[in-house]
Amino acid sequence: MSAVASATKFAPLIMDFQAKARDCSLTVMFTSIGTGTDGVTGKRIHELLEAEPAVVSVQPYLRGREGETELCVRIRDGASEIDRVFARLKALVPAISGGKRVAIRTRTGRSFAN
Repeated sequence: MSAVASATKFAPLIMDFQAKARDCSLTVMFTSIGTGTDGVTGKRIHELLEAEPAVVSVQPYLRGREGETELCVRIRDGASEIDRVFARLKALVPAISGGKRVAIRTRTGRSFAN
C-alpha cells in the first residue's frame, strides 16, 4: 500500500534571513523578545490558512534564531478577500503577548500587531 502525500498550501521554509518576501497579499510576522514565538497562535493561523479557500499559497521565511518567522500569504480574488482573511487572522491573535508578538499587514495598507 502506498502512502498518499497530503497537499499543503505551505511551501518549504526559506532559511535565508536576507530573502525578500515578494507578491504577498498579506504577511504574518511572528517575533519574540527572548521568549520564543507564540506557537499556539502560530498553529491556529497555520490551520486557518490551510483551510481558507481564498488562500492560494503560503511561503514561510525564517527571520530569527528563536523561531521568528514571516509568512507571505497569496490570496486569489482581490481586496475584499484580503480584508476578510485579515479579519479572520486578527481574531486569532491574543491582545496580550508576553513578548510573543504577531503582526499582520496587507498590501492594501491594513495592519495589526499585539
